[in-house]
Amino acid sequence: MSLNFSQKRLQKAYLVSQTDPLVVPTFAGTDACLYSKLNLGGNVNLIKNPDITGSRSTAPGKNGRHTSTWSMEMTLASPGAGVTPDCMPLLDCLFGAPGVVTASTNIVWTLSDALNTFAIARYRKPATLGQHIAYGCAVAEATFTLGGDVGMLSASGPNVWTIDSDVFGNLITEAKGGLATFPVEPSSPVTAGDFVIGFTGAITMGGTTIVNLKNASVKISTGSALVTDTFNKFCADGVEADERNISISFTLDDADDAGTKALKAAAYTKAGMDMSIQSGLIAGNKWLLGLKGIQLASPTFDDGQRRFRLNFGDSEAHGTTISSLDEVTLTIS
Repeated sequence: MSLNFSQKRLQKAYLVSQTDPLVVPTFAGTDACLYSKLNLGGNVNLIKNPDITGSRSTAPGKNGRHTSTWSMEMTLASPGAGVTPDCMPLLDCLFGAPGVVTASTNIVWTLSDALNTFAIARYRKPATLGQHIAYGCAVAEATFTLGGDVGMLSASGPNVWTIDSDVFGNLITEAKGGLATFPVEPSSPVTAGDFVIGFTGAITMGGTTIVNLKNASVKISTGSALVTDTFNKFCADGVEADERNISISFTLDDADDAGTKALKAAAYTKAGMDMSIQSGLIAGNKWLLGLKGIQLASPTFDDGQRRFRLNFGDSEAHGTTISSLDEVTLTIS
């Protein structure tokens, strides 16, 4: 018997924003999105019988609540100034609102307290393999990483359920996301944009351009979660959220310039500092993260290489006011 094994390279993903986290949306070829890693998976809890049976052997359990998670890594890639990137649904969900598009100029994302979800479809070859749809995806955390060969975005969170086409017929109705049958892969998938060279860009901290940066990571923790304890529900039935946290960590070569000394002083006084971190230099594919009110963590001195380095750990950003929602913005231009 000849078996078809699943090959990592023979897969495609499609991302679509949702208006209802419990309903699988329609996917089209224009929703295709390139990525470097994609993990999807659901778990059905086994409810154990707590009764004392007079035996030391365990009694069989029952099918319980359904939980699921997703995670994704991708390059920072934009097809052009003011042109939506393939990962637009993920970014819209991360910030809580769609990016504002100015044609031929830029796209700007600012924070919103709205709670949004998106869906991911993954199709593998050959088509006889199990295919997957993760719907009701909330972004719990995302990290932008600069300084390596390639600018990267990683994101993860919970989702209502991940449908595996191999077991679609066995699913409870609630887990099918409104589907009667598992949809076939969209025709003519299209992706656009090339990756950003991760060690190019521009970094400004406290109004001073930093030339001795080695790497930086900006982390957005949204506090978003799914409601998983509703009576008469096996799957999550909505999104909820707690406090968000925006932070940056970065490494510099230690030097005697005014900018480096100012960073050390700010780490001591905890005075808020604005930062601008741009990855990429090519017009139409520059990713600019603006952070406000950063209170720097105290640096550590690392002599593990020829030059001393300063490592600033996770340092929180804060809005102009508690309600201004401007602690982080993203602009692609």
